[in-house]
Amino acid sequence: MKQLILKCLDQIGLKERLKALASARGFLRWDPLVPKDEFYACIFNTLGMVKAAKGDIPFGEYLEFGVSRGTSTALVYRALNAQELAGVHIFGFDSFEGLPPEADGQGWGEGQFHSTLAATRRYLKKEGVDLNRVTLTKGWFKETCTEATRDKYPIKKAGLILIDCDIYSASKEALFFCEPFIQDCAAIVFDDWGWREKDGEIGQKEAFQEFLDAFPSLDAKSVAAYRSEARVFLVTRSPHAILRPSN
Repeated sequence: MKQLILKCLDQIGLKERLKALASARGFLRWDPLVPKDEFYACIFNTLGMVKAAKGDIPFGEYLEFGVSRGTSTALVYRALNAQELAGVHIFGFDSFEGLPPEADGQGWGEGQFHSTLAATRRYLKKEGVDLNRVTLTKGWFKETCTEATRDKYPIKKAGLILIDCDIYSASKEALFFCEPFIQDCAAIVFDDWGWREKDGEIGQKEAFQEFLDAFPSLDAKSVAAYRSEARVFLVTRSPHAILRPSN
């Protein structure tokens, strides 16, 4: 009977849609979108470099753009604790509806990596993450990466930023949102730096270059990443730069 039902659903074009909905809600197995061991080791080492660069200066918060199910969030949480940074708050931004419609024109697919907010919260709790240290913001970045959001949240500065939103437009929105939070030194991790290989396609590399061009007081130094398609940068601000308010 089960096979017959699946066959009927497939014939009317509903099988894949229902499968995607079940996956987004956490009812099917979710394969991690990052290599967990390599990612954890990279983040642990990167946090150490940022701590060393800051010295006695407060570390700041962790900002993640493109949370999906929360694999990276949980791993960063572990790394923060291991680096004695348990006071760092995690701010995660995601549509919780997958990639936006414009992803179709930027080498990805609308709705990819869809995880509902409820499914993500369940996953984080299962992984031992203290949800009191996590603030998840639902919505498209053009609606959430705004001055109003800066005013709403008590983010003074960032110590670690993960740009895992795949497409050029979302990556650029996230970067420009973060600029006032980079006050001395912060690490910026790009998960999708090297996926865009076709001629004419742009992605995180171009978004980051536009970001650096727009804010010449920032300097970026590449450090070891966790896979060839990712990049990690230590970004420092000139001590003579005049900062605009972060909130």
